[in-house]
Parts: sequence; structure tokens; C-alpha cells
Amino acid sequence: MGRTFDTHQVPSIVLGKTTQSEIQKEFGEPYRTGIENGDLTWTYLHYHFSILGDQRTTDLYVRFNADHTVKSYALNTNIPEDQVK
Repeated sequence: MGRTFDTHQVPSIVLGKTTQSEIQKEFGEPYRTGIENGDLTWTYLHYHFSILGDQRTTDLYVRFNADHTVKSYALNTNIPEDQVK
């Protein structure tokens, strides 16, 4: 479900500086978009479910300011090699 994206680029996101177009260039089209308290949000996700194997999930949630810069973001994953250190 969703699309793969490079989690190793997440630390390069700078609040109030990284733009919406830079996020799109780095991570591609978001899986879904929305609004939170009036702010545009983009969600990237890649979920792999298997009846016989491990469940692998990663999602990146990005919230934008009115000037199209990143207001906040959150990365969640259960994949050790995708975890940002």
C-alpha cells in the first residue's frame, strides 16, 4: 500500500525553510493530502502486510505553513534501517 520513499532524506527537512516543491521533488507525489487546523498536509506511506511474514510500515506526515514552507513533520516506521538516527 502506498509508494516507497527515501527516509534517509528526512533529516534534511528544515522547518520554515524547506518548501512544498522541495518536498515533492525529494519524496514524489504524496499518497494523500488533507487539512489540519487550516494547514495543508501531505502524507507519504509505504505499508507491506503479509500473512506469513513481518508487517513493514513507514509513513511521513508533512504539514505546511501558509507560505508553503514546512511547519512540522513526523516520520514513523517499524523498519530498523529506515529509522532516522
